Amino acid sequence: MPGQQRLYGEMNQAKSAINPAKTANATLENVEWKIRVVNSVEEFSRLRNSWDRLLHQSSRATVFNSWEWQYHWWKHYGNSHQLRILVIESNTEVVGIAPFYMHRFRSLGLFPTNILQLIGTGGDTSPDYLDLLCSAEHEVPIAKLLSEYILEDWTEWDAAHWSDMPEASPLFQELARQETGRFEMERGISSRISQIVLPHSWDQFMKSLPQRKRNKIRRRFRRIAEDVHGRFFLWQDGNTLNQALECLIQLHHDRWDDRVRHCAFSSPAYIEFHRDIMHAFHARDWLRIYCLVVEDKVIAMDYNYQFKGTIMQFQRGFDTGYYDLSPGFILMCHSFKEAINEGNSLFDYLKGEYDYKTEFETHSITTRYLNCYRRNAPGRAYRYLKCARKRLKSLKIFHRSGHGERLQSKRDLSSGMSIIILIIKEYFSRSGDLRS
Repeated sequence: MPGQQRLYGEMNQAKSAINPAKTANATLENVEWKIRVVNSVEEFSRLRNSWDRLLHQSSRATVFNSWEWQYHWWKHYGNSHQLRILVIESNTEVVGIAPFYMHRFRSLGLFPTNILQLIGTGGDTSPDYLDLLCSAEHEVPIAKLLSEYILEDWTEWDAAHWSDMPEASPLFQELARQETGRFEMERGISSRISQIVLPHSWDQFMKSLPQRKRNKIRRRFRRIAEDVHGRFFLWQDGNTLNQALECLIQLHHDRWDDRVRHCAFSSPAYIEFHRDIMHAFHARDWLRIYCLVVEDKVIAMDYNYQFKGTIMQFQRGFDTGYYDLSPGFILMCHSFKEAINEGNSLFDYLKGEYDYKTEFETHSITTRYLNCYRRNAPGRAYRYLKCARKRLKSLKIFHRSGHGERLQSKRDLSSGMSIIILIIKEYFSRSGDLRS
């Protein structure tokens, strides 16, 4: 689609607003780059081969950056949003992809607000390590190009919420340092993630543990093998993956008991998304579902991904009726052993802070978020609305229900409305002319 053009770098510093449905040209380090915005599912689908090439050229990519994860997320969660994938090209070759979408929201019931988010955020399944996808050699120049385009030229959005980005991401760092007087920015930690650096052998792993923990693991394995004749296996049959998913859902819900409504696999979109992901990742040999069987019954499952020497534990479940066997603990240890035997160098627990994740960790990392608000009426209204909601939550006047968060009583409603009115007044007093 023809559109305005824009030269970056020292060649031309002129500013111009670019419609995101159009293209832009840029020159960095004597290489001409073109930014193109993909806003249709058909174009998204056609990017698959280029996306996969960049996935393997990138030094920091994970399965969450793959075309499969991103495309299926959009399929199940993107219906009410607008696709905005930034594609960077050089001489017709795709050299970078930044997958965004636009969420339209009416702030305070008055201001239509466009919120720019990374594909993968905003649904009830939460990936980590969302980022720009490009080869290692192009990371820094492309990150600079995109940050300037997003913050200086892309005028369609009013607020942006970028979360779960690697702390070392050049794109995150460039966006965070490009603060100007036209924006208000908030930065912080999205998640703390536990990881285990895996040695070359199971014996080395065991020797790295305290004696007491080694004895505990050996006793648990011995009991499974000798007392209940249990066995471990890797679910490899692609034709029965739907059965594996149903089994995992049941075990996960059993583990969470009466909190089923608030745990994973509690929405149709979540279940169907992971059904598609299991099949897609199995076809790429990225799926690792470890199982523990006792009395011809699967009593524990670990749902993991494998990519570039790393095992990522996404979900797990176990039958609480066998709690005395420690099924979750011993299957996790079996997962470590299989990961080592397969030649992996890292076990990643992903987000979610639970005690069992810190028991074996060798270190932890953090992912980051960046919220950016334009100093216009929609951007300011959205920011103050978020502040109001945060203050209401701090008063603990919300409770969880099957339909989400609800105010607990009419009295709480009255208190909540009073706070919202105060914040709206604060907003009007600070924002001045709302039409600016």
